[in-house]
Amino acid sequence: MNLLWLFVVGFVCSYLGSIPPGVINVSVLQYGLHGHRSLGLRFGLAASLVEFVYAAATVRFHIFLTENTSFTEDFELVSGIVLTILGVASLLGSNKAPSEKAVEESPRAFRKGLIIGVTNIMVIPFWLAVTAYLQSRSIVIIKGYDLFIYVAGISAGTFALMASVAYLSNRFQKVVENRKTVNKIPGIVLLTMGLYSFYNWFMMP
Repeated sequence: MNLLWLFVVGFVCSYLGSIPPGVINVSVLQYGLHGHRSLGLRFGLAASLVEFVYAAATVRFHIFLTENTSFTEDFELVSGIVLTILGVASLLGSNKAPSEKAVEESPRAFRKGLIIGVTNIMVIPFWLAVTAYLQSRSIVIIKGYDLFIYVAGISAGTFALMASVAYLSNRFQKVVENRKTVNKIPGIVLLTMGLYSFYNWFMMP
């Protein structure tokens, strides 16, 4: 498959998936609002690097599953279950506000980004389910080392969103204030993808 296409799909999915306010982008927002954009970029870069590692391991695991026929038959079902759970969890948590701790004026932003990025383990089931969905619809076909191009797009998309938040902090603050509506969007999308996967599994001969 065209490597540029793999990168673009990873980038777009990651950028859009990172928009709902969470601990990471709200932390970057706080840096931006306090006039510490460079620290916000360091924080976002660290979190993006961690996501690269998590996403790479997750996609490699997905490839392993799809290469083993014993898993392939029920993978549509597993994908539907994971997507549905993520969608419901996102909708139920749409009213919860992420913590907004005061930022520190120190060069430790990169280290803090690494630590918070490591604790953000929800990216693992998210990328497993999204990648499974994309591959099942032949939107992407990931084989061998192609996964690093796809994952590079994911990491770049995350960092691009963090940079947008850092430099457009005043505008992004409005997104945070309307998080009840914004947070429901990915939940609805994930739930729809999950139900569609269930439909395809039931329709399988």
